[in-house]
Amino acid sequence: MFKSLLMKLSGRLALMFFVKQKRINTAGLKTILVNRADRLGDAIISLPLLLELGKRFDITVLTSQYNDSILKEFFKTRVIVDKPPSTPEFIRKIFSSLVSYGYLRRDKNAVPRYDIYLDLIGIRGLGTFLEIRKENLCRYYIGFNISVWSLLLDYSYRSSVELSGANVVDAAQKLIKDSMGIGLNIPDYVDLGTKMILPSGFEVRPPYILVNVAGFDKFRGPSAQMYARLINNLEFAGTFVIMDELDQPNLGEFKRHIERKNVVYLEKNYSIWELLYISKNAVLYIGSNSGITNILQVPTHCVIFLATTSATVWNPFSKNPYQRKKIGRLIAEETTTSVGLMKKIIYRPVWCRPCYDFGCKGARCIKGLEKESRNIAQEINKMIRYAR
Repeated sequence: MFKSLLMKLSGRLALMFFVKQKRINTAGLKTILVNRADRLGDAIISLPLLLELGKRFDITVLTSQYNDSILKEFFKTRVIVDKPPSTPEFIRKIFSSLVSYGYLRRDKNAVPRYDIYLDLIGIRGLGTFLEIRKENLCRYYIGFNISVWSLLLDYSYRSSVELSGANVVDAAQKLIKDSMGIGLNIPDYVDLGTKMILPSGFEVRPPYILVNVAGFDKFRGPSAQMYARLINNLEFAGTFVIMDELDQPNLGEFKRHIERKNVVYLEKNYSIWELLYISKNAVLYIGSNSGITNILQVPTHCVIFLATTSATVWNPFSKNPYQRKKIGRLIAEETTTSVGLMKKIIYRPVWCRPCYDFGCKGARCIKGLEKESRNIAQEINKMIRYAR
């Protein structure tokens, strides 16, 4: 908890004094290099925005091995990292760049290959930004606030992604509007049907609910035992399709506590596009906030549990406002998107969120969910009736 508090306080202090906001005249500019070299979920959250931006510019997206499989289906991509930097790794990059004047140099003899560098990551993408700028790859640099290094940008957002208090899509939309004067009409639904693949060996017929029991070990959501208790209390006569991480560490615990008979397990490794097909045909998707959840919630109604991350920032993007209400000691926020899909977010309000994946022994955010399984079941039962 105290690591989280220290990170937030130091982050807010660092962001207070370093803002540079030079408006970019986009007349005649054609190419944009976008930094999205991070996680799977961030890629899918950004997809509607990038597709709209791609209607105006020739886009190349910097990716990681984590999310390139998604983004290369829609854009030219360039994999620059194997995986996103962990919190300790990007903190080390911060300190190394502070003591090295080499990061401030710029190869002025190099001719920029791109007109604009658009950073959607913020401080976690500091190392990439410094290398791109050093090579003089772009004429202009725009991004979220990266503390003192914002002075190297042409335009910086006043806050970081995590501390902005706005949905990440709304914040990026405002960044583009304020820096380039471009207003984007971003949809809250992207039809991924043409990318979906009929799963081999999946023979479950609708109606079914897809439940992802992963995330507890990464401080993202409830335990497998709680998922089992929850499903035992749901009013649904169809089948429950249960999935887990690739190595399936939670299925054994789940099976010990589940009492229903109409349960099928995804014990084969399916591709993202196969899982999307399964999700598309589900009555409802239930899971903890994660990259795979951000993807699988797109084509269907969903219930997402939030533990360590901020609800407002990482909610599924909707053009309609979220309605907030209390359920016991928890908060439920829900919206219906422009295509009629209901999105419900459930979390325990705690002061130490976000904890940047540090986690803690107390884990009040997770334990708060565990104690309210009956109230949560009632909320999900309402959604099941709506989805029918």
